[in-house]
Amino acid sequence: MNNVSADGSVLNTTLENFSPFVYAINYIALFVSLVIIILELVAVFVLLRCRRIPLCSRILSTSFILSDAAGACIFAVHQITIFIVGIKNDVIFNSRILTVGAMLTVSWASVATMSLERVIALKMNIKYNLNSSKLRIYLIVSLIWIVNIVVVVAAIVMGFYFHCVSENATCDLWEATKAGRFVMMSLLIFYEIILVVSYVIIHGIASKHAKNIIAPQTTSFEQAHNNPESLTRRQYTATIAIIKIVFAFMFLHAPIVIHLIVFETQPYLHNDSIRRLFHALSYFCIQINSFVSVRLYVAKIDECKLTFYLMLSRIMKKYENEAESLRVKVYDIVVSTKSEFVGRQLKLTEIPTSVTDVPETDTC
Repeated sequence: MNNVSADGSVLNTTLENFSPFVYAINYIALFVSLVIIILELVAVFVLLRCRRIPLCSRILSTSFILSDAAGACIFAVHQITIFIVGIKNDVIFNSRILTVGAMLTVSWASVATMSLERVIALKMNIKYNLNSSKLRIYLIVSLIWIVNIVVVVAAIVMGFYFHCVSENATCDLWEATKAGRFVMMSLLIFYEIILVVSYVIIHGIASKHAKNIIAPQTTSFEQAHNNPESLTRRQYTATIAIIKIVFAFMFLHAPIVIHLIVFETQPYLHNDSIRRLFHALSYFCIQINSFVSVRLYVAKIDECKLTFYLMLSRIMKKYENEAESLRVKVYDIVVSTKSEFVGRQLKLTEIPTSVTDVPETDTC
């Protein structure tokens, strides 16, 4: 079987030619993947307790983070199998490409749906508020995972059927998995188009309302009735966060899409050193995006930051004061003089000590 038909490592496609540099790069990628898994599980724990983020955005964001963590976990398992256990063959290499790629399509679909959800919420506010529900968004998330994985697996099965099962067929794994890779590439390009279009729409609406957010005492229904594209403070905060997440996602995932297109359309570049280097850089860009996304959720959204500090305060007492200050900001407690400090402390005892105490509705 032709060894050059599979990516043997991030930078090398030949089994017998692993240089120390290639090993170092792959061990670094493995370590970073393990760190990403831990951070994203913490991010999911925090995000699920941020009750002021619109429900639909929170569920879709959780789906995105979990799919990214799943992709990092699958990649780490394959790296351990190849570079620590020492199992190096075409089956493992193709398995890594296809399984990580399948989870990548789920991540892209989650982010694309998240951006579309914001477009619908902002363009059709009244209908959205009346028709959105927790059940529907969970069904959408389930479809995102099931459809993407089933489509990729079906393409792989069909490829194996035509290249490995047919009479007198020789099983070339690279050719057998070509259909699966082509489907993944097509899905990513499709989601990229959705992301670009929805990002432009969301950015335009958010920019228009950046200095014109309707006062909190106006009800969401009244705002939507007066202006279908109006934003409450809650919607505006979620929208700005999603704009940043979508932009970072598009920017940092663009290299892997370019690589996939070149990889499939220019076969003679499969063993080119520049192509291998670009492949490594594109995957590291995906890993960087994981850190950026966690930061945008946990460190930039005040309620999530408060939840995170409350978690840390159980281990490190120095975060208690910062958590108390953030709680004042999150729950809009105003302190104008030092004489009100005691009153502030009394108020703090009356508001939720954890964002999990905030009631949650079934609407988005």
